Amino acid sequence: MLVTYQKRNGTIIQRTVRNHPPYRIGETTSMGWKLLDIKQFYKGKYYSQTDYDLLIDKAYKKDKKIREIKNKIIFMYKHLTYFLLVMILIRVLENLTFYNFF
Repeated sequence: MLVTYQKRNGTIIQRTVRNHPPYRIGETTSMGWKLLDIKQFYKGKYYSQTDYDLLIDKAYKKDKKIREIKNKIIFMYKHLTYFLLVMILIRVLENLTFYNFF
């Protein structure tokens, strides 16, 4: 995350942190710094919390859609394999019964 603070003397600093700060935007920290902004890091860029949430939702929906398509393809190939095995078994049984009668 990229956290933007305003010091007591008015200078603005930005810090990258791993954990969410315990303060909300507009609150003053124990050092007397006012928290101005918090931005989330996603794919090489920093985004506001609302934009970050939208990007995460979009990525989740995309992954879910891809997962569903993969599952459908796996289901189709699985049943196609069963069908082919049954066809081979029927062909083998036909040949066996044909040779046993003649």
